[in-house]
Amino acid sequence: MSSNIQPASAKAITTSVKKIFQANKQAIIQSMPEGFNAERICRTALNAIATTPILSGCTPASLFMAIVNASVVGIEPNGATQEGYLVPFGKTCQFMPSYRGLCNLARRSGKVAEIYSVAVCENDDFEVHQGITERDIKHKPNYILYRGEEVCYYSVVKF
Repeated sequence: MSSNIQPASAKAITTSVKKIFQANKQAIIQSMPEGFNAERICRTALNAIATTPILSGCTPASLFMAIVNASVVGIEPNGATQEGYLVPFGKTCQFMPSYRGLCNLARRSGKVAEIYSVAVCENDDFEVHQGITERDIKHKPNYILYRGEEVCYYSVVKF
């Protein structure tokens, strides 16, 4: 059984979200980390809604809350830095930080000296040792030959 209900146009949804944003702008600004620009985050999010048709099927309230959630942690949703995304789950939109966003948040915490993430390919030499007293990762990417498909990823954090 198919539904004849069509999602609202991206323009109508964008207009609704923009109105909600303007009505709550001061509260959003107060919840953001220092140095972040609420207008820029909203503009980036509105552009994402306008250029990603599937987001127009989400409710304006859920889109607004996803933008607020991104703003609170200081990540531009669907921005050029690819730190987080507006992701539709049916009619509900949620903000989801990417690994880049999570690494950035860790750096901003002031508790992380170094953090990085790496892809492991099928032709790389890769070993993980997980003991109770010691853990070790040995990864030698094969830069001379074709590395093959990515098979897993890992991140290292030094506090």
